[in-house]
Amino acid sequence: MTTRDLKLSRNTFGTLMFTAANSDRFEGVVPVRTFLIGTPMTASR
Repeated sequence: MTTRDLKLSRNTFGTLMFTAANSDRFEGVVPVRTFLIGTPMTASR
């Protein structure tokens, strides 16, 4: 597994900002809830 330097923060106006590992910044990011598509079966039956 690799580690990436990603950052979520808010600017002075409260807008969510995403900063990528290469220092690119994106303002107005909208968080969404996601669900895993393929997970291993871990529950015992």
